[in-house]
Amino acid sequence: MYRAAHAGALLAFACLFLPASIAFSQAAPAAEKASEDARPNSLCPGSWALQFQITDELGLKPFNGMIVSAKRHFSSHSAFRLGLQFDADWRGDTSTERREYADTLRDSSNLDTDTEYQMFTIDLSYLNYPSPGSFVNFFWGIGPLVKFSRSERNDTRTYYSDGPVMTQLSRDYSRSWSLGALGLVGVEWFLSEHFSFHSEYRASMAYGESYREREVIDPDSKWQRLTTTNGDGWNFDSVYAILGLSVYF
Repeated sequence: MYRAAHAGALLAFACLFLPASIAFSQAAPAAEKASEDARPNSLCPGSWALQFQITDELGLKPFNGMIVSAKRHFSSHSAFRLGLQFDADWRGDTSTERREYADTLRDSSNLDTDTEYQMFTIDLSYLNYPSPGSFVNFFWGIGPLVKFSRSERNDTRTYYSDGPVMTQLSRDYSRSWSLGALGLVGVEWFLSEHFSFHSEYRASMAYGESYREREVIDPDSKWQRLTTTNGDGWNFDSVYAILGLSVYF
């Protein structure tokens, strides 16, 4: 039932974007003549653009959460856009817990934690502009989407009391990856030849797998427990809108 539902979502995704792409591609030859009220634009072979997302507070941030989003035109009708995102974190923390009774220390423990996290996302979209000479330029796009993430946490807890010092070790590890496709439709309006505003609707479908393990070790008694979990499935990211600014050069 779960896979059937997502297969239906994938079919709806294809029905949404593919007919539109075919229809507008066939209309491209008729759009070679620019309309009389067309604005100057940079939709020409060899042009590059950096893209930024416009926030609710009318500020700018990386487009669609990416570190960089760059577009390269190979003709007035076609371009490729590459989005890259990379997050990484390495951190060490130490905390102390004390238990007292009637102002007398009963026991205490120290927790040393080392964590690390890495996440990488890449999407590459082919963009098509059926009528690059229009006052407002419609475009559609489609392309692959790849994601990978990894995290690990190591805890060392040391217990202090009247008896011998005890130590417990634990490790949490996880990784995941997904591979899919995204589709988009939007419009672009040039404020000037090198600056434009664009708005687009995006949706994506991806298949992914995940792996998690938790290991607990008691060095004194040599006791050890390892628990692993595997998962896989489809994920459909429903249609959402993005407003952006492009700077051409």
